[in-house]
Amino acid sequence: MGDSTFVRLYGADNTLSTSNGGTINSHGGHVGYYPDSTGNRALIGRSNSSWNLRGKHLYVGREGDNNEVWVTPEGTIAISGTGKGLRIGKGPRQRCVACTHACTRVGARRGAPRPRAPR
Repeated sequence: MGDSTFVRLYGADNTLSTSNGGTINSHGGHVGYYPDSTGNRALIGRSNSSWNLRGKHLYVGREGDNNEVWVTPEGTIAISGTGKGLRIGKGPRQRCVACTHACTRVGARRGAPRPRAPR
């Protein structure tokens, strides 16, 4: 298991996707980090895929804008460690969506209109 997994410290429109039983193991995770990291996303699912975070938080858009995490019905995100969990950042329009069927318009979000699922 490595350090934290980042879907862009700087920059925009990047995707981390795991499928077909793939697993990501890391201490923590960030989807978007600095103010110019916008429109980044993580898609966890499709055939029992998972992202396991051990010891640190999962941040969605710490300072960036419009960053997303999608979890399909077949996917899981597991966060372990005392006091650790999901953190929705201070930037506008950050989203973490847990889909019940196909990823469409279901989930928790902060900010503007709900997105369509990444393909």
